[in-house]
Amino acid sequence: MATMTEDISLADIPDLSALSNDSGGGSTWQDGWHAATVLQERSFTDRNGNDRLFASSDAPSAAGDSRNIRLQVEVRRSDGQKMYSSYLVNYRHEDLQSDTVQAVIADNIKEQADQDPSLTRARLTLARLSKLQKVAGVRNFARTSEGGLNISAVFGKTCFARLGEDRRNPQYKEIKDLKADTPKKVL
Repeated sequence: MATMTEDISLADIPDLSALSNDSGGGSTWQDGWHAATVLQERSFTDRNGNDRLFASSDAPSAAGDSRNIRLQVEVRRSDGQKMYSSYLVNYRHEDLQSDTVQAVIADNIKEQADQDPSLTRARLTLARLSKLQKVAGVRNFARTSEGGLNISAVFGKTCFARLGEDRRNPQYKEIKDLKADTPKKVL
């Protein structure tokens, strides 16, 4: 073993990656359902000492042709370990129009093979918004004066978040789905 006065080579330093307790992802968080809470906002001080604030919101998308609901979520493992992430739902105003909703409902009644592919985006969007309504315990979200949805009813609600591999960086996890009802297996 090298003494304090001797030079240590990289070969002398063992791989310590298994000791990492990184709350952002990696192998410490399994894919699957975990208990979660939707937060109105979360704040922390980053590694550089800067105060950071992330707030849940419903705001216009960068392109301006749709809106993004971005929720801040605290995810918990059964051992008490916590991870913070965001969950995004993108929607267009036409997805929420009564004729679109009625077409999606009628289309869901038809056989899967006969479903109208032009309604696919609206169907997925409405399913995600329906799950958020169930988490919030409301029948529908009211409109805001800015044209978005008032999502305040979902703040502080407990639910379940399904984690999976992050599309941008497989070393991390992202929230793939939220649900109000207890899944068969919670990690």
